[in-house]
Amino acid sequence: MRLILFFTFLSIGINAQLPTTQMHLFKLVSEGNGVQVDEAFYLNSFNKNGYNNQPHFLQGPNRLLIASNAYHPDSANDILLLDLNDNSLERLTPTIESEYSPTPFSRNYFSCVRVEKDGKDQGLWSYSIDKSEEAIRLIPNLDNIGYHLWLDSEKLVLFLVDKINYMALAYPEDGSFKVLESNIGRCFKKLNDSKFLFVHKVKESVWYLKSYDIDTAKTVTIAQMPEGVEDFELLQDNTIICGNKGQILIFDKDKNNENWLPYLDLSPFGLKKISRLIMKKNILVTVSE
Repeated sequence: MRLILFFTFLSIGINAQLPTTQMHLFKLVSEGNGVQVDEAFYLNSFNKNGYNNQPHFLQGPNRLLIASNAYHPDSANDILLLDLNDNSLERLTPTIESEYSPTPFSRNYFSCVRVEKDGKDQGLWSYSIDKSEEAIRLIPNLDNIGYHLWLDSEKLVLFLVDKINYMALAYPEDGSFKVLESNIGRCFKKLNDSKFLFVHKVKESVWYLKSYDIDTAKTVTIAQMPEGVEDFELLQDNTIICGNKGQILIFDKDKNNENWLPYLDLSPFGLKKISRLIMKKNILVTVSE
């Protein structure tokens, strides 16, 4: 197992409002009935003491969109492109506003949540990855968007911030939306163009992973989440993983009807509190505090 540092470190301060988060990339190999780490890479040596979060693969597993305050640690957060092919870092949203939750939705475009100058308005914006076009605000009548998932080019699921956070289905073409559920988690994963996964926080300490079908307006409970865990990833074989402290757990609804099982122990790499995670093929990227 090897630990490799990517990118040149930039001397920056710590953002007082955002937590310090670390990102790691693990190349996994199969071993018997499980997996193990073949190689490990520390991804944010350019911003060791700052916020580096919300990774999303851009097409293949060698480029990542992330939200980071590397350029303006005391004032703004940006969407950055980390290219692991040449170890380069590119700032895609050079604005004075803060951007979060980067999500590719076509070959040359990504959407993100932008916190406007007033610090209150949270709108959904579209940017071109090659920066050839001006950014466009989507669904301008909604100003409390926290997270989002595209189901197809015409509709998306939104996490809307309120005293009680709620989930809505929105159509950017005409700006319409409808509320689907309240008390939900921040993570959504697409099953198909009309069905997705989310976490329903039915009680303060009881959270369930559920699916929602927009054609039937029905939910199906899949499993209870480990305590305090709201982030998860859907793998290519439809199994589901999540982070729990320094561990990665797995749930296979076809083989296991109730329990999350051990999948990978990342505590030897110093990871103690894994939150967000994404995986493509044998590449796993984690965010931890």
